[in-house]
Amino acid sequence: MVSENVIGLPELESTWNATRKGDTETKLAIYKLFSNLSIHFKEDQIEFIIEKISEIEPSEMIPDEIELVYELSRFSSKSSTYTSKAKGFFWKIICDPENAYPAEIREPALSKFCSIMRSWDLIEERVNVLYDCIENIKKVS
Repeated sequence: MVSENVIGLPELESTWNATRKGDTETKLAIYKLFSNLSIHFKEDQIEFIIEKISEIEPSEMIPDEIELVYELSRFSSKSSTYTSKAKGFFWKIICDPENAYPAEIREPALSKFCSIMRSWDLIEERVNVLYDCIENIKKVS
């Protein structure tokens, strides 16, 4: 249905809203469905999901959300801005100056950020990330 353009943003919004109802089992089932369908999602659908995950309060975020952002980045097109948004999402968590994100969120975010950066397509960006890391260390010190 996704590849046939049957599922649009309104349907995706409705499905996403079901994840916010407080039922963890439903949320995890929907995340698994999104992950399984990720290869069929269009760029705007993928960006919608990361935007919604980015809006989750740090104290309410679960590791499955980190995993979903990563899985979506694995199947986004190389020309997509999604990979950049996913990196930004993970970077925000890793470098959060207020330490609002718990360790069980920060650690997988760091791991997924590093996995994305291993891509051959991002080899040119690695030096800039190193400089950003150094700057972040200076701020914290």
